[in-house]
Amino acid sequence: MFPLLAALLVAGCGSIIRGEFLDPGKADFDFRHPGCPPPATPPADSVEVRYLGSGGVYIAWGPDAILVGPYFSHAGNVVRALTGNVRFDEKRIREGMDGIDRDAVLAILVGHSHFDHLADVPVVVRDYVPHARVHANDSGTNMLASYPIAAASYEGKQDQWIPILRRDSSESAIRFMPVRSAHAPQLCARDGWPCKYADCQVDAPWTKGWNEHRLRSLCSGRTYAFVIDLLDAKRENVRYRIYYNDAPAPPGIGTPRPFADGHGYDLAILCMATFNHVARYPETLLDALKPRHVLISHYDDFFAKQSGAWRFAPLLSNRRAAWFMTRLRTKLAELAPRPGPPIDPVCGPKTALWSMPVPHGQLFFTPPAGTSSP
Repeated sequence: MFPLLAALLVAGCGSIIRGEFLDPGKADFDFRHPGCPPPATPPADSVEVRYLGSGGVYIAWGPDAILVGPYFSHAGNVVRALTGNVRFDEKRIREGMDGIDRDAVLAILVGHSHFDHLADVPVVVRDYVPHARVHANDSGTNMLASYPIAAASYEGKQDQWIPILRRDSSESAIRFMPVRSAHAPQLCARDGWPCKYADCQVDAPWTKGWNEHRLRSLCSGRTYAFVIDLLDAKRENVRYRIYYNDAPAPPGIGTPRPFADGHGYDLAILCMATFNHVARYPETLLDALKPRHVLISHYDDFFAKQSGAWRFAPLLSNRRAAWFMTRLRTKLAELAPRPGPPIDPVCGPKTALWSMPVPHGQLFFTPPAGTSSP
């Protein structure tokens, strides 16, 4: 057990993110904290995507918005994640939710139920978006049963559109589709113990508050990716299509089926952490998606309580991040999609085809010309 703990301690000491070393290609870097300000007056017909850190995002379209995997507390270090109980850092949650239009948030999506995606949801709902419905896997909904939260499992509904409902039960202009995916090993390429953290399933509803549970008891359950559609005013046509994953998956897993509507992927939000433990990631996924833009997510340390300087997630480094970016750039150049970059400054590495914003970085995208806005 001691050698494993030693390896975990080393893994928890992520490299400081230094923009000038990340990518030798044509890109500029700016890791100012807490990110660049948005345009003074964003266009009315724009999509707002805010990277929250730890793979979390805020997506706003017209009067409606969703959160995906919001997590701000941070465990402290890897050993505490193995041995400590769940703790809500309410100060960091408050800072993380600052600036988010709480009234607009209708739902929270969670792709799998590890602590770095689910552990803050009880406080986020209780204190900031009590009207929001949580969509999680079976494991997540069973854990959330210990709180007065409207939660529903999307398992059994993969590859089906699920509407995001407003408070009056009418359908918003946002819908999502869960896509069965998988979770890469964390500590090494082996698909099993000791390389996978909390690779388990919660099969019965919890009755105790999470402070009585260890962080590692937040079992991942089955992992899903999401296709998120932003629709026009009549809910008939897709204005903007987003693919989101919170864990790399092997080739052929987590890839959505083709759609007959002819609308491709405008944005792919892709997890960087542990990419090197999965063959042909992200190339195989990009072959299927052919996105107009990629937002690199889940690269920052979700253990350490960072302030000012950002650190990479365990087992990531400047060298590995540069390798990921080089592979991303090479594949996108091969696919040659029509670029759809954000219209505002990006704090972080960026090109016309991909961005890696710092946590709390706000991006605005313009949907392709066509149908009306919501």
